[in-house]
Amino acid sequence: MMQKDVQTFRRKLDAFSRKLERRTREFNETGTFSDVQRAYWDHVITRHGRLHHRVAATAAHPRAWERMRDELGREYDAVLNEFARFMERLDANQMKAKRREMR
Repeated sequence: MMQKDVQTFRRKLDAFSRKLERRTREFNETGTFSDVQRAYWDHVITRHGRLHHRVAATAAHPRAWERMRDELGREYDAVLNEFARFMERLDANQMKAKRREMR
């Protein structure tokens, strides 16, 4: 059962990793980041990387996984929420810019 739990968590984390990679490529291609936005994005990417490393290290040891599973789940949720808030702010800023252009 524990192994299935680890696999499910890793699949979710891998899907999120692919989403971050797609968005990073998109942002790099369009060059739509301000310095502040780039710094925040880098923060999200760094947190995600640390989480990915912790999951990989913990998943190899069943007892450690059992102890850390909830904490890693909370960290995953926190990084996912940061990503969602960032995307909402970015979308809102882009909409404001489009409205200004239309005037």
